[in-house]
Amino acid sequence: MLPVSAEQAEGVRTLPAALRRHDPFDRLLVAQARALGLTLLTADRVLLGLDLPFVVDATR
Repeated sequence: MLPVSAEQAEGVRTLPAALRRHDPFDRLLVAQARALGLTLLTADRVLLGLDLPFVVDATR
């Protein structure tokens, strides 16, 4: 478990427009992974469609 910092929460604002109506928790996970340099494993096609290098297909 990772605590969520204010900086990470603020990072949600700079995510791609494609995520504006996506699940808020998923948006926070993406922002947190980006801020901490982590890999995010997911099967969510919307997140995978962003082509972010740290978002990896968990089904492979």
